[in-house]
Amino acid sequence: MLYYPKRRDTVIKALLYAWLLFFAVAAFQIPHSLSTASSSDPESTTSSNRIAVAAVGDGVTSEISPIAGKAPYYLIFDEKGVFVKSVKNPGQSTGRDSSSGVINLLLKESCKTVIAGTFGGKMRNRLEANHIQYYEREGIVEKTVKAFVKTNLFLGGYPRSFPWGHCRSSYLFCSWRPPSPRE
Repeated sequence: MLYYPKRRDTVIKALLYAWLLFFAVAAFQIPHSLSTASSSDPESTTSSNRIAVAAVGDGVTSEISPIAGKAPYYLIFDEKGVFVKSVKNPGQSTGRDSSSGVINLLLKESCKTVIAGTFGGKMRNRLEANHIQYYEREGIVEKTVKAFVKTNLFLGGYPRSFPWGHCRSSYLFCSWRPPSPRE
């Protein structure tokens, strides 16, 4: 058997690049904010993965608002789905530009995800510009948030804002798959 040192070096380099690529992709899959707060008060934890839900009422049993910008309230949940607080929508009373007030509210409350019935064009653009994921859902707030947290876990999911979820750079590591065609 002949010895090819050049081929062996090429194979070793390829394996090293593959391992480097694997670890780089894996690093982006890990949640960036691991909370170490020991307090049981949800207000005292400053999680950056909060979920905001546009709601018709100020309680967790209210319906999700059909329009994100004109929702009377935004209910804030932590990343585990625990209700934190209810905030009156500052953009509800404004004219056509309600999205700027909502975006400021979401940034102030450290929300990285927002759920509502529908989102307007300006709202979608501003959410994407601020790296806030948005999902269009309907139903009761509490049930929707529990289902959302259970299925997404901030690692995959299919947000409306990015076509491949958190792993838009690598389809292989994403938990979302396109639906199969109907027969």
